[in-house]
Amino acid sequence: MRSLPASLLQALLRAGMDVMRRRHPHVFERLGALEGTLILIDPIDLPICLAIEFVAGDHRLRAACAEDTARASTIVRGPLLVLIDLVEGRLDGDALFFSRALTIEGDTEAVVMLRNTLDNEDIDVIQDLTSVFGPLSRPAARLAEGAKSAFDRLEHDLAALREALLAPVVQRTASQQAELGRLDERVVALEKRARRDRPRRPATTRTDNAFE
Repeated sequence: MRSLPASLLQALLRAGMDVMRRRHPHVFERLGALEGTLILIDPIDLPICLAIEFVAGDHRLRAACAEDTARASTIVRGPLLVLIDLVEGRLDGDALFFSRALTIEGDTEAVVMLRNTLDNEDIDVIQDLTSVFGPLSRPAARLAEGAKSAFDRLEHDLAALREALLAPVVQRTASQQAELGRLDERVVALEKRARRDRPRRPATTRTDNAFE
């Protein structure tokens, strides 16, 4: 995606938005309350961020620029497949937020409104986008589904590899923390014992002839 010319990438995003608008007009009709809102979508496993700008009668999807981060009302971050499943209503958004699979910064009400609107619509992102291929839409959809499955397996394998590589480090860190805790307890116990065993100075009494 980094190698795609900006003009070609933008044309693809515009075409994708046009397809969704044609196949799901009710979604766009119900999003009028978000007019003037800019939501930044950050698929953390892709090299680009997307900006959805809600303009009266013309909701726009484009590659985000540096200025959009400052202008965005809301920023949503998460893995691409999680974002797709959320759009399609396959996943519970609240559970995702609590599990930190998705992170939201800014105006959460805008995201809740968008999610509720999408939940009321039967959306299949791959089927919708590959419909532009006409008679070839079925093979294109199968190819896209295969790519999605392969990407999902790759992410799962990478997560398992990452966990396997980090497990010894995590275990060693936990062991070191436990040992430090035990050492702190010993130091505290030794300090208490030292104060208890410290010899007391004999009390001195002052007599009238002390200075004679």
